[in-house]
This record gives sequence, structure tokens and C-alpha cells, in this order.
Amino acid sequence: MTEAELIFMIWEIFNELPQIREYNFIVRLNHTSLLQAVLMYCGVEKDKYQDIYSILQDARDGKLTKFQVQTHLISLCLTDQAMETLFNLLETESSVAKISSVLRTITKRKGDVAGLAKEGLKDIEAVISNVEGLGVKWPITVVPLLTYNVQQYSGVIYQITCELKHRRKRGGQDVIAAGGRYDKMLMSFRKVLERTGMASKETKQYGAGISISLDKLVSVVTEACENLNGESKCGIDVAVCCESSPGSEGRREKEMINILREIWLLGLKVTTLDLCTMEEILEYCRENSISHIVLLRNGALKVQTWERDRFQEKKWNTIQDIIEYLQRQSESALPILNRSESKVSANDVSIVQSNPVNANINFILSERDKLSGSGRRNFKNTILAQMSFYLQRISHKVPVEIFAVFLEMSVIRTIISFLEIDEDEQIFQKSIQIVIDKHPRHKKYIKQICEEMKELRNEKSKPVEILYSLIDSAYMALL
Repeated sequence: MTEAELIFMIWEIFNELPQIREYNFIVRLNHTSLLQAVLMYCGVEKDKYQDIYSILQDARDGKLTKFQVQTHLISLCLTDQAMETLFNLLETESSVAKISSVLRTITKRKGDVAGLAKEGLKDIEAVISNVEGLGVKWPITVVPLLTYNVQQYSGVIYQITCELKHRRKRGGQDVIAAGGRYDKMLMSFRKVLERTGMASKETKQYGAGISISLDKLVSVVTEACENLNGESKCGIDVAVCCESSPGSEGRREKEMINILREIWLLGLKVTTLDLCTMEEILEYCRENSISHIVLLRNGALKVQTWERDRFQEKKWNTIQDIIEYLQRQSESALPILNRSESKVSANDVSIVQSNPVNANINFILSERDKLSGSGRRNFKNTILAQMSFYLQRISHKVPVEIFAVFLEMSVIRTIISFLEIDEDEQIFQKSIQIVIDKHPRHKKYIKQICEEMKELRNEKSKPVEILYSLIDSAYMALL
């Protein structure tokens, strides 16, 4: 169960990053016993295992051609039959049932080889069953020649991989997370302690783990943002650049810190840039969809704002002037800064303001969510601007309750489809359970949202209730 829980943890973490949900992540499994059984069946001597592992790993990473793999295997004096078997399995990965069928010539034999293969397949089947039972939706494949850091593990080995754009020309998969069981490694550590008398021989320890490659994860998120038609939903709103003259470094750094703090208080995403030329700064901001650049240069304060397909420069006297300018931009629906799927113009905002509707926005936060006052104001402006045309179609006499939540649209669609909000309490609770069964990791949050919706539905004369996803910048209405 431990291995399944670790894979589920990675599933949960990746699901918190909406930008990468469309990527085709794959769970790849192997077992040290299964790998050993294949090598023993091929007649490979134990002292050649490490060389075989290196060759197979380089081949899987796309570093070696088939001809190069064959050359390396010949240099190890393997038989033709052994090389044929390894070549046939080199690119084999499939379901556990298919792999069991492929390896039947090994498992139907008698002796240690068959025993090791059966042990490995049995453990893999158990892990797959547990992973699927926990609700992980990624495809799971078994790779009998998976050798990723195999010398560290003893038991099930697992990887979470995906294909990134920069790898597609040379093949191979990027390993975003990997792990396995560490029982033998722990045993070797304990033997050292036992020799010193610091550990009891009666105590047995077992362990498993998984590591995330943060640089690969950042690459996935970055590539996902680049694919959004040039609009980085995970991007930055403001970039701050500082050019200090000799002797003024301390004062300029203090000014930069003040600007960063004030921009953060507005609820905007900000970064600092340390680039040499203005051309580099502008190019970087264009490529990353950064709408505002604050420049501290030669005693002057300037702001470059993206308007009419180019950056326009504005000069200001004080930091407070810049902050007030950015605040005005954020309070007027920010057609540039707003990177949601639905675009609005300044005219759309004026419609909302000149024809007010009876709409109230309720922010429902889970225990782990935090939202500052300025963040709420920014979200409120964005929500009203995005929904302006929809709200205009509702009579001003009809109350509208908008519930802004940190849930993906897939969960919101389930709530809207199954929630029986106008039925009696028993039916209402059953409908909540149906939603929870489909999205168990949001159990408490879903229940909280549904009950608040029910409470307002009863207090007022059946208002139109709208669920707005703060993650996906989209909404659905419950009439």
C-alpha cells in the first residue's frame, strides 16, 4: 500500500497545478525481482548486471541507437539468444496482463528464475490495484527492463514520466518523479550500526520513497504556459528592474524592496529582473506576457505598460504614484493583466457599472486557502467583468449569488449536475455524497460549499446561484 500512497501523493501535487493537467503523465512500474529473473533467464552473469543496467538506461533515454546497444551487448560476450531476448523486451511496456503473457516462457519454468518473476508480477499487480483504488487516473504500464537507479531499490520501482517538447526530436521520456522500496539499503545501514552495537538485530525496518525532479516539473509548467497561445496563466503581472549608479546601491535596493512589498499587497504577481539592456528586458516581458515593467534608473521612476501591441512609457515622481497607477489598472478589470479564458474590454466593465445587477460574491475558502483583502478585490473585479454579459440577461429583481471557490471546473460541473439543492435534506445529503464519491480528495471542501449554497438558497427567494472557479477562471450557474 505504501508505494500506491506515494504515487497518489504525486497525483495530488500535480493536480494542484492546473496548467499541467492536460499533459500525458504515465506511471511506469518494474520490480527488481522481475528484472533479475529476465537477466538470469538470458544467462547474464551477476558481475555484468551493472553494465547491462547502464546500457538499458541509456537506450531508454534515447542516448544510444539500436546499433550502439547491440555493439555494447556484444562487448559483454552475451549469447545471440540473450541479446535477442533483451532486444525484444527493450521497448516493451504494457499492462501487467500483457507483460505476464510475454514473460510466460519464464514464469512457466521451475526454479529460482520463475519464482522471482512471479514474485515481481504479483507485487506489481497489488500496487496497480491500490493505485487505481485511490483514484489515480494516469495510465499505468509495466516495463520489465526499467533500470532507473535500480541498484538503490529492492522491490517495486516506479516512475512518473511525460514527454516534453525539447525531448521529442531525440525520443525518450522525462522522468518527473521516481522512487521505490529501500529495504535492502536500510538493511545495509543497519548492519553497520549492528557492528557498533548501536542497533538491535531483532528490529527490522522497511521503507519506500519517491522524489520529484523540481527542475523537470518547472519545465513542464513552463512549457504548458508557453502553449497557451502566448498567454501565461501562471505568469507574472509586474516586473521590477533597478539600475544603480555608483554609491547609490543601498538606497535603490531599499526602494525596490518598498515597491515589491506594495505590489504584493495589491495581490499582483511580481518578479525582479537583472538584465543588462532595455531590449533584453522588453523581450523577456513580451515572451512571458508581463504587462507592466517598473524601472528605477538614474534617479527616475518609470513604468512601461503594454498597450496597443507595444510597451508605452509613463513617468512618475514617487513610488506611491506607481502603486496608485497599478491599483487603478487592477480595479478596472485589467484587460491586459486578466489572463482568463474569457476576455473583457473596458466597455464591458462600464456595462456592469452603469447597469448594476443584484449580485453578491461569496468567497468560500478551504482550510488551506488564504486570500488577502486586496486579492478579494482583484478577484471580484475580474469575476464581474468576465460575467458582465451573462449577468445582464438576468433581471435586476432576481438575486444572484456567486460562489468563488478554489476548485477545478471538472468538480464544479459535477456539483452542478448532481446537487439536488431544492429537495429535502435526505435527498440533498445523498446528492452531496454522489459528488464526494466522484472527487474524494475535496470531501470537506465540497460539503462546505454545498451546505453554504443550500443555506443561502433557503434564506432568499431561490436566487440564481453561480459557482466560479478561481483556478480555471470559468463558471456554471445553478438556476
